[in-house]
Amino acid sequence: MMLRGKLGGIGVALALAAGTIAQAPAASAGALGCAADPAYDFSGVRVSYIDSGKVYGGGGVTLTLTETRTTTITGTIGGQVGGGVSFLIWSADAQVNGAISLAKTTTYTQTGSWTVPTNQATGWLAIGAQSSSMSWAYGSYSGSCKWVVSHTGTANLPTLAPYWHHS
Repeated sequence: MMLRGKLGGIGVALALAAGTIAQAPAASAGALGCAADPAYDFSGVRVSYIDSGKVYGGGGVTLTLTETRTTTITGTIGGQVGGGVSFLIWSADAQVNGAISLAKTTTYTQTGSWTVPTNQATGWLAIGAQSSSMSWAYGSYSGSCKWVVSHTGTANLPTLAPYWHHS
C-alpha cells in the first residue's frame, strides 16, 4: 500500500514496513530530495493522565485528598526505541507539546474533594499530572526516497500540570 505526501515540494511515495501506513514526519530534504537523518513521527496525540495518589470510598461518601509534596511523575514508552529514549523525548517535546519529558518533578499543595454518587457502589478521587499520550514511529528514507519505519511504540509523558481525576 502506498500513501502519497509532499516533502519540500517534491512528491514522495511513502511505503512502510509490515504493511502499515503512516505519514512521514516533516523533515528537511537532503541533497537528493530525501531526508538524510532518521526521525520520529507522532500520531494519535491526546491529553491523558498519570496517577500519583488516590483515595477510595463508597456511594454517598465525600472523598477529600490533600497533598503537599515534591513528586516525580514518570511517563511510559512502549516499543523498541530507535535512536535512544532521549531522542524520542526531545522529538516529542519539539513536535507535540513543548512541556513534556520522560519525568517531571514538581512541588505542590492541593486539596480536592468529590462526593461519590449514591448510585455508585464505590468511587475514587486522585491527583496526578496531565500528560500527552501518543503513538510514535521511528524511521528514515531509503536510497529510493521511500519512508521506512524501523520501530514503533507508544508513550504517555507527563506535563507539569497537576490534575484531579475521579471515577
